[in-house]
Amino acid sequence: MVRMTQAEYYALQQKGLAEAAPGILTLISAGEEAKLHDAIMAECKARKWQWIHNRMDKRSTTAPGVPDFVILADKGRVFFVECKTRTGKLTTEQQAFKHHADYNGHTVHVVRSPEEFGQIVDATLKNPTERILELCADAYGVEVEALKSKDRHQPVSDARSLAMYLLVRHAGQTSGQVAEVINCNRSNVSHAVCRVEERLTVNIMVRSRMEAVLAACKEEELL
Repeated sequence: MVRMTQAEYYALQQKGLAEAAPGILTLISAGEEAKLHDAIMAECKARKWQWIHNRMDKRSTTAPGVPDFVILADKGRVFFVECKTRTGKLTTEQQAFKHHADYNGHTVHVVRSPEEFGQIVDATLKNPTERILELCADAYGVEVEALKSKDRHQPVSDARSLAMYLLVRHAGQTSGQVAEVINCNRSNVSHAVCRVEERLTVNIMVRSRMEAVLAACKEEELL
């Protein structure tokens, strides 16, 4: 097999000799993409993630267009990754798969370098405080933005109070820090924390919700 670096190929190209080395450019591109595959697998291994990989050295048994990687990351995250060289383009089948995945609410990431892969997976990590607010809002069936508003309806107020309690008592934040996130004053936070503590001793439903959210927070390593 003819082996040549990209720089050597370009040198031949400048001399008008590229045609004398048929398939060289394809080999170079395949080599670049193979290095990217190896780098992604090394990163997944370092992070103790599982992955399903369509190998480049054997005929694929998956359907046409399926991404190169399905990665089972931490915190319940799943990534679909299609590797391409700097100038590589998606095939018609890959475009169709990506479009269908988008339609169903999934993202197929087209990755062209190890650095880009790292940026993509790290960008999906949520701010722990914001994630705790989301879990509290979900527990009461309200929108997370309502917790930061002046809405005083019972479900919103209860979800907001629970979030304040968890952030102060379990996340170790100060009343001032929580007040800044919730858009209120410190006395509101202190009052809400005390109110939740009182209700936990007499209200089974409040305690059940708190324990469920607390368990979810610990599972996602938010606390």
